[in-house]
Amino acid sequence: MVENILLRLIPILLLTTSSLADHHQYPNVSYDKRSLIINGSRELLFSGSIHYPRTQPEMWPDLFAKAKLGGINVIQTYIFWNIHEPIYNQFHYQGNADIVKFLKTIHEHGLWVSLRVGPYIAAEWNQGGFPYWLREVPDIMFRSYNDPFMYHMKRFCQMFINIMKNEKLFLPQGGPIILLQIENEYGSVQASYRENGVKYVQWAAQMAVSLYNGVPWVMCKQPNAPPEVYYGGTNYGRVSSSFVTTRYYDEAPLDEFGLFREPKFGHLRDVHRALRLSKKALLWGERKIQKINQYVQTIVYEKPGDASMCAAFIINNKVKIPATVNFRGVDVYLPAKSISILPDCKTVVFNTQTVVAQHSARNFVTVNTDNNLDWEFYREPIPTFDTLPIKNIIPIELYFLTKDASDYAWYSTSVSFDRRDLPMRPDVLPILLVENNGHAMVAFLNGEFVGEHIHGLASVNINLMDAKIRAMFENILYLRYHIPRSLLNAQKNLVVVFEEVGGNPHNITILTRCLGKITCTIPLVRDAFVDRNKDTCSDTFKALAVQVKCGAGAAKL
Repeated sequence: MVENILLRLIPILLLTTSSLADHHQYPNVSYDKRSLIINGSRELLFSGSIHYPRTQPEMWPDLFAKAKLGGINVIQTYIFWNIHEPIYNQFHYQGNADIVKFLKTIHEHGLWVSLRVGPYIAAEWNQGGFPYWLREVPDIMFRSYNDPFMYHMKRFCQMFINIMKNEKLFLPQGGPIILLQIENEYGSVQASYRENGVKYVQWAAQMAVSLYNGVPWVMCKQPNAPPEVYYGGTNYGRVSSSFVTTRYYDEAPLDEFGLFREPKFGHLRDVHRALRLSKKALLWGERKIQKINQYVQTIVYEKPGDASMCAAFIINNKVKIPATVNFRGVDVYLPAKSISILPDCKTVVFNTQTVVAQHSARNFVTVNTDNNLDWEFYREPIPTFDTLPIKNIIPIELYFLTKDASDYAWYSTSVSFDRRDLPMRPDVLPILLVENNGHAMVAFLNGEFVGEHIHGLASVNINLMDAKIRAMFENILYLRYHIPRSLLNAQKNLVVVFEEVGGNPHNITILTRCLGKITCTIPLVRDAFVDRNKDTCSDTFKALAVQVKCGAGAAKL
């Protein structure tokens, strides 16, 4: 249990090499069972994911600067195949698909890169990153020991490895890339492929190393790796998978707008600081685990004979009751279900339950130009049965009909009735019932697809969802959409809204996102007010502690 908690703080690398020796040397990058060694120095890596297609190039410098401020030293990203090659042998690297510019900007901020090549990426991304045309390759079977798939996978990997080499983006070339990843989360599906799954994984590892061995390759197989991303961003256009909102993981330390989300950002920054202070002991010390009682344990990293190299993690696994432990002559108070970090084995610099009462207020202000919006209305002409270009006995599935280029198509048919099937009375008309499984609205700004709104949630799948999830879909997640300033023109801007069931565009407003002022920090620990289920302070004081507001000249508790 104790090791399981610490693994969340210190991720482990599982390398794809067939036999892992204690030490393997690359030019400028090496590793052993303890850590990566970069330019001869052991490094403690704090990785945060930022996906370049989910943001805009103009935002990249600010995002990287804030990530670095938060203690991140490695930026992790996937390569998004269907963004770069939407049509076979036709490539796209402009705008937020400019992966080279993205990686070079990371380097300019003094950060390293963990590049997840894939090509399957999951990431709540359309088709897991695979382009549509790959489905039409004869006899192909994705992510299996299948010749057509392996041919195109190797072609894709070779192409991007060559781009990285030519741009000198690997660490041995003076660039930022210190790690590469092949495949992604394959353990959850490998068994379904049986022996071909095993053969495919072995082939993928060997293929990857054959393309480039200047930095280590890894596979994603850490059950305790930190979930989610450091910055989620925005799913522009049709890139997200089914029922994934335009706003992608807005609860990250940096929100969709690239602003700090407190207290999460500060809390994570502080744990990074505490671990960095413990770096020497973590990377060179010997680990010792001691069980104090049923719920309290210590993990100590130290080097015998060197008092300066000692770091301790003291864990209280009791869910509701705090504890006080005497550790090497020092009384350490442990809130319930928490870990205290002592980088020198004497001083507590961080506890996981100590959260500062610093909160990012989310304010939206209406832009004055709302009154200048001039709307025009158009109705899409409905084609006739004879003018439709494709004729088929049964309806063609939409995804294959549009080849993933659109979510919309007109279907038309004709129905013949016998006179005996019609009502006998002329005043009674036949009724056609069409199943209605939801509608959608999509919005474009200056030609860029900025968001969609799904409503009329009537499909079977959504009806099975929990009521709270339905409420989020219906009332929260589709109210506002991020419009990066880089998409705006100085003068005229064109907004196009497509709505299936009608609506009033005059109710659409343009807002600016403002970060509320925060001028003080108040450490709050639940156990400061409650000790073994017995209140230790009056209701008046508790209310004051929770409701205090910080501002210029405000009193601090």
